[in-house]
Amino acid sequence: MGTLLVTHTKLELLHPVHGVAEKRNPLCSSKHQQQFRFGSKLSHWTWWTNGCVRAHSNAIMELVPENKKENLEFELPMYDPSKDLVVDLAVVGGDPAGLAVAQQVSEAGLSVCSIGPSPKLIWLNNYEVWVNEFEAMDLLDCLDTTWSSAHVFLDDQTRKFLDRPYGRVNRKLLKSKMKQKCISNGVEFHQAKVIKVIHEESRSLLICNGFWRCLVQYDKQYNPGYQVTYGILAEVEEHPFDLDKMVLMDWRDSHLTNKKDLREKNIPMEEIQERMVARLRSLGIKVRSIEEDERCVTPMGGSLPVLSQRVEGIGGSAGMVHLSTGYMVARTLASAPVVANSVVQGGRGNSSALVWIFCLSLGTRRFFDAFINLEQHYWHGFLSSRLFLPELTYFGLSLFFHALIFLE
Repeated sequence: MGTLLVTHTKLELLHPVHGVAEKRNPLCSSKHQQQFRFGSKLSHWTWWTNGCVRAHSNAIMELVPENKKENLEFELPMYDPSKDLVVDLAVVGGDPAGLAVAQQVSEAGLSVCSIGPSPKLIWLNNYEVWVNEFEAMDLLDCLDTTWSSAHVFLDDQTRKFLDRPYGRVNRKLLKSKMKQKCISNGVEFHQAKVIKVIHEESRSLLICNGFWRCLVQYDKQYNPGYQVTYGILAEVEEHPFDLDKMVLMDWRDSHLTNKKDLREKNIPMEEIQERMVARLRSLGIKVRSIEEDERCVTPMGGSLPVLSQRVEGIGGSAGMVHLSTGYMVARTLASAPVVANSVVQGGRGNSSALVWIFCLSLGTRRFFDAFINLEQHYWHGFLSSRLFLPELTYFGLSLFFHALIFLE
């Protein structure tokens, strides 16, 4: 354990073995959703599925290669703990949201240190966005694959088309671009894991992104649900999909069984993998090789951070994961300027984020059927968390009206 910074918000650190980052998360999900991608090297697809199955997945899982950890190809300016320097802002975590805040705060002339166990490691998880969201942030060059539109399977007979371009983020390009901007602004980096924060009044702030919830004080016990996802990037013999359309959600479940012993609230990763294999078989897809796989456990919902603390959450630690979709990266990047401006101004805003949790006693398929039949402005804005209060009110009423039609 070491000491990093002389700030009035004190930190305790664990220094990890260099270059090591843990990919597997031991948490189990209370959300029965899975996400996976596969396809040729030029195409990928995404599904969310619901249901239960027991399938033999050994053959496909044996194709999963050993985890490859890739690092940035340039050096980072490292913080020197021996100098005992005070910084204006410490950012815990090196995900996109944290780097965006570090970049903008340092651009205003404040001293910033970014802390993480593997600051040069390329992010292990994939990010997907609506193309227009990254276009607005001048990040189109950080997309490696795009689709002209998306579609959703509600069941075996019903499919909805979403006329909105969708893209997959190039993790290496995005992290390199954001790190380079931070470096040019004088941000320094420190390789360590923060395990404790002592909260005191000062001008110094600690920004926590990712899911560092042990460092943030919450107004209630933090006990969110979790979305467990597993995915593969694979080369296949053939597939039934249109290459210019992204399968955003797939609620078809004819390939799944309905055994009571498979209805547990918490699902092991092996069960998620077996469901993926069952989905592949039902679609007649034979996997030739697997380029990479991905495991992710994402907190969904939960308590909000206490507003009076000197530790500010952003991203997962602030409950910013979209409750309907699991989206977060575009939303947190768009929120970074607001957080950064608050830090630069030295004040703490009195306004708090409005979180809408919209619940209807509808089946999942009926909900999405009604949702996608709304005007594009409203479902675009809801999925991107860009609707203002009057628009959210109209959105809720309109969705309720459409839901009643589908129930009749």
